[in-house]
Amino acid sequence: MKKINMSIYNLGDHKLTMYTAEWCNPCKKIKPDIIELLGEPERTGELTKEEYKEKVFNLIPYFIITKDENIIEQLQSSNKDVVIPLINQYIKK
Repeated sequence: MKKINMSIYNLGDHKLTMYTAEWCNPCKKIKPDIIELLGEPERTGELTKEEYKEKVFNLIPYFIITKDENIIEQLQSSNKDVVIPLINQYIKK
């Protein structure tokens, strides 16, 4: 059964949840850029593909930025020129 990886990063006042998969080529493209920017995630987990579709979205990689459990931003992209600037907006300096 295909699994979706969930990685949660602490950005200060915000949290980033990143959804990727080992079998997803666009995910393999963007994940090293996120790790380079943020280091290793604070927490990780897995969802089945069905759970992911039910709870989150249908496409990966997918990024959700939250503050106090409220969704602030959502983005589906593997383009680092789009994803990295979005994350940088929320990193507490």
